[in-house]
Amino acid sequence: MSVMAFAVTSRRGFMAGAASLAAVGGGETARSDSRKHRLGILVPTILPTRRASLLKALEAHGYREGENLAVEARTADGKLERLPELAEELVRADLDVIVAFTTPGTRAAIGTGTKIPIIMWAGDPVGSGFVSNMARPGGHVTGITDAAGATATKRLAILREVVPTARRIAVFFHPDFPIGTAQVGEIERSARELDMTVRAFAIRDTLADLRNAVEEAAAWPADAVLRVIAEGSLDFSRPQAELLLAHRLPAMLVSPTDVRNGGLLSYFPDVSELYGALAAYVHRVMTGTSPGDLPVLFPTRFRLAVNLSTAKALAITVPPIILAQGDEVVE
Repeated sequence: MSVMAFAVTSRRGFMAGAASLAAVGGGETARSDSRKHRLGILVPTILPTRRASLLKALEAHGYREGENLAVEARTADGKLERLPELAEELVRADLDVIVAFTTPGTRAAIGTGTKIPIIMWAGDPVGSGFVSNMARPGGHVTGITDAAGATATKRLAILREVVPTARRIAVFFHPDFPIGTAQVGEIERSARELDMTVRAFAIRDTLADLRNAVEEAAAWPADAVLRVIAEGSLDFSRPQAELLLAHRLPAMLVSPTDVRNGGLLSYFPDVSELYGALAAYVHRVMTGTSPGDLPVLFPTRFRLAVNLSTAKALAITVPPIILAQGDEVVE
């Protein structure tokens, strides 16, 4: 499907209306506009991936860097205390739009006091104080949420369905990203209802942190691992996934790449469609729409990935309903 459906949500995550990207997009493409637009990108970490994915999505609206688009991008390289300084640099760059990734990035951009339109990718825009209303944000800030908090309970439920004997869940989170801490709280509440026990393990951006957390989780002992969604969290490469396997820990991770590398499960919004939504909003704002008139968008399309080889190694039989719902099954 080339068009992703989104729903406008309230702070509690209930769907209050629906909008598709067909409705979000619209207007002429940038090819009919001879002037060069200026775009700012603010990212706490992993700038090359964010930058490339956004620019690729913008091509669908006729934008080409170096032709009709100039890009100023800044990354804090994981040092969140640098974000306010980098945001100020972008404000001084005479931009048409700033795209701010994550809650800390969005807070830094808004904190400059600029009136440059800001398109955010944030976990809880209302709870973070970025907008007062998802459907009608007003002001100069709008964007998308990846619904990380609301998704946390679903991810725990899927893990429980695949590993029904799991009662002690090790939750890996990045302590410097508020949305990660919020997800831990959601998981703890859901775990109590499922008669499960949760213990949180902080992991920043070092392999040593990950190794220590896995070893401590195994010693607890945990029955399974759930990694919360947060920028700055390490991708699970094959050696990291093998570390989990060596300790007999089935894991709900974040991306399909994590599963291809040997993780058991992942569940996350369709990332390519999220970038499509960002690009559509950048285009709308660059062609004259006020950000305050654009509702904050909530994803309704998610991708479930399962690694059957890992399941077999862990002596886990994946339920047929999970396999039927899986968007990607690694044999």
